[in-house]
Amino acid sequence: MISIALIRCSLYILCKDTTFFTIAKMKLVSKKELRIKSGLSATAFRRYLNVRYMDELAAMGYRKTQKILSPAQYGFLIDKLVIVDE
Repeated sequence: MISIALIRCSLYILCKDTTFFTIAKMKLVSKKELRIKSGLSATAFRRYLNVRYMDELAAMGYRKTQKILSPAQYGFLIDKLVIVDE
């Protein structure tokens, strides 16, 4: 059994193993929040997402019109844009 909950912009996945429960917290971030963290202009950030890294992001399910980045997309961009995540 797997339960998923969205609480204050954090995605919690609750998995039930035989007798144990594990909670994995995955942060959901908007493109605007990540752009501000990166210090890039809106145009430069858009070019990174929609031109330079589009193929890799599209393989992760990214669409140009989405507002919230998935945890996989967020992690990829943190690595590629060298953003320090606190």
